[in-house]
Amino acid sequence: MSQWRKMRAPLLVLATVFCNIALAPTSLAQSMTLQGGVNHAEELPGLDERLQVGRVFSDDLLMSADQQDNNEWFLIPPWYAGVRHSEDAIIVSRYDCQTGSTTSPMQRQLNRQDSLSGFQRDSKGGIWDYKRVPSIQHVESDFCDAVLYVKQITPISGSDNRLVIKYVEISVSYARRSKKILQVVQQEQINTITSPSPGTLRIDVSVKSFTSDGKPQRQEQSVIMATMTKPFEQIDTFEGRDLRPLFKNYLVSHHLESLIPKDLQ
Repeated sequence: MSQWRKMRAPLLVLATVFCNIALAPTSLAQSMTLQGGVNHAEELPGLDERLQVGRVFSDDLLMSADQQDNNEWFLIPPWYAGVRHSEDAIIVSRYDCQTGSTTSPMQRQLNRQDSLSGFQRDSKGGIWDYKRVPSIQHVESDFCDAVLYVKQITPISGSDNRLVIKYVEISVSYARRSKKILQVVQQEQINTITSPSPGTLRIDVSVKSFTSDGKPQRQEQSVIMATMTKPFEQIDTFEGRDLRPLFKNYLVSHHLESLIPKDLQ
């Protein structure tokens, strides 16, 4: 039972960092439909004019003081629970929504992250992740700094050996010194996570990007290999929030009282 202090617990998602990197996101060419019938949106709503190229970036442009905290949780497989580390991503394919062209760059892109999943354990041993939305994670790139604002997380499907999660995000790249915005991209991301061997994760990432006005740009298919660096450890306090009563309230509100841990009954 720990209090998480050192990490903001970022989600393992591929921030589409654009500084001098060809923009892209992907799937199987024109279909825009992934395995299992998961669809990307055709368009997204436009963003605030303050999030435009040339403006000075700060986190509060994305995270406003009046945003409501959520209390949503979802079950994850035991092999996905804990802290994992990744160094880079391999871009497998790109589809340009404007030209209809598809390429297979097999390009390695820096995507260094330490990521956390799994906060609470129920009475039957199941491990639950806490939907930390809205949230911001900062990602290093070869050419500039970037930030990924996660607006929405939706678990699509899960089993003992596979987990699929959909994210809705805003990716902002900005100059390291001046903080001036270089590019703003909205994106939908679908992660399909498996564990090919103990302590190793494979994350197949499909991202569809949109302009700040919500118009489709590209789709990109990438693969991230991650290594588990710490096992699951129950986290009771996160960013000043007591997660124990939140977890109990969630289980009660979803008629899952049989899963409430004994010390919370």
